[in-house]
Amino acid sequence: MPAGDNDSERFKALYVAHSREVFAYALRRLRDADTAADVMAEVFTVAWRKLNAIPNGDSAKLWLFGVARNVVRNQERGIRRRTNLAARLATNFSGIDYEPDPAPEPALVELVRVALEELKEDERELMQLVMWDSLTPSQAAQVVGIPPGTVRTKLHKARVKLRTALMAQAPERFFENGHVYSGETVSLSDTYKEEQ
Repeated sequence: MPAGDNDSERFKALYVAHSREVFAYALRRLRDADTAADVMAEVFTVAWRKLNAIPNGDSAKLWLFGVARNVVRNQERGIRRRTNLAARLATNFSGIDYEPDPAPEPALVELVRVALEELKEDERELMQLVMWDSLTPSQAAQVVGIPPGTVRTKLHKARVKLRTALMAQAPERFFENGHVYSGETVSLSDTYKEEQ
């Protein structure tokens, strides 16, 4: 990776001189500003890593366009793959009757969202994996790459914090034992799948 003031100055000069052109190049081909911005960022990431390989003068723009061409092709292949996958899934699942879960009460959803925000990021992720994605603690451990025992400990602490946060927000909605009442009783401690 390049280092030093000269490299930084050269990279800055390349970016100032050619970033708009690289963005326009990508935008004309992909017709989406966000994707074009991603392409430009990737092109200049490559440029930073390979700064010593970039020719001087007018050839620098051509070098950057060559990289942009490859990045755009990758983006187009990705878009085609996603489009084809979506079409196959639509065909494969077109005959399946799907009845979505009933929408939860919006006020309750907001209470839970606010309470989840009070958890640490890793606790929140684990709670979402077991509550929303219906994973067991062992499966969640595999997803995040930590031991199952650690997941169980973190889940226990997270449930206690979540229950406390919910009780603090709206004590009238929750029984003392941490159950939620909204037409039926749902226990926070029952909202995750135990090991089979």
